[in-house]
Amino acid sequence: MRNSPLVSSFECVADRTSIFYHMIILDIFRPFLASKATHDHDVWALASLSPDVIFRASLAQLKRLVLRYSRRLLPSCFSILWNIGMMSLINAVLKDVHDGSWNFYLKLCMAAYGDLFPAFPVSEAIAEGLLMMAINQGCITDLEAQKTIQEIRNRGGDHNTVLEPTSGFIVDLNLAVTDRDAAAVSSLVSRFKETTAVAEFIDMNVLDSTTQG
Repeated sequence: MRNSPLVSSFECVADRTSIFYHMIILDIFRPFLASKATHDHDVWALASLSPDVIFRASLAQLKRLVLRYSRRLLPSCFSILWNIGMMSLINAVLKDVHDGSWNFYLKLCMAAYGDLFPAFPVSEAIAEGLLMMAINQGCITDLEAQKTIQEIRNRGGDHNTVLEPTSGFIVDLNLAVTDRDAAAVSSLVSRFKETTAVAEFIDMNVLDSTTQG
């Protein structure tokens, strides 16, 4: 059970270490998942050792670990380092939305960012960047993303800390392979605010027109 006193801080640290291990595996093999025209996969003698197979095996383990860690996370285990594993997971599931699990893990991680937000305000910017990626993939609407961010902000209680994201902090790990600047959190957050502001303006006008009609 989540936040159970029976789960020790040691177990949380052990899970986090395993999460980091599989995150590193994903990072190592991510550049080799391009098309065969870009990277000649014929050099791999055994299909069981192909970059895609290794990547998916580690992703399956990462999914399991993130789910278990988030469910039994103790307040004493809260750490912004936990964010790195969630970023890696969301990047992986959004890369292959046909898998069907992206929605579950996106919501799971957004809830976890809500847990982190009161102590780590930067969680809001990271969540906005990840949601912008989901918008770009056509997975969620602008208004759905805005609602999710508002739910995260509501978890912060009375604190009104405004923390500008660091431009060099990479959020879109897949895009970073070809365009590091566009993959930075500052770029994604800027696009997120513009996109959701326009969507909110349009929605308000539509609602106003409906009311007047």
